[in-house]
Amino acid sequence: MLKKLNILIVEDQPMARLAVQSILTNMGCEVMIAKNGALGLKLAGENHFDLIFMDIGLPDMNGFDVTKNIRALQAPYGEVPIVALTAHDDKEHEQRAYEVGMQEFLTKPLTIDFAKDILERFCGKS
Repeated sequence: MLKKLNILIVEDQPMARLAVQSILTNMGCEVMIAKNGALGLKLAGENHFDLIFMDIGLPDMNGFDVTKNIRALQAPYGEVPIVALTAHDDKEHEQRAYEVGMQEFLTKPLTIDFAKDILERFCGKS
């Protein structure tokens, strides 16, 4: 039996959270939710995740700052792949995402095809 992937979703918008959670759980992933950046950072430092989907426009701290703080955590916590999942669809946000250590930049909504591609590329699962 394949190991279930543990995924963290850092997203403040309820409908966006529900959509991503639904796609990932239907793909057999274990999902944890953080409704803000501070909780996302806390969970990332206390749990092993195979991947983090990170919103950029969070109410307390933006996804760039959360990512920088996650990258500062000791291994293995700071080494988790982080994928921006955001409504910001411009080159400036995309460039900044890569600069702070995100591995991919996706524009909402997450589709099943994008989810499969991301899980395959970063976690070896389709």
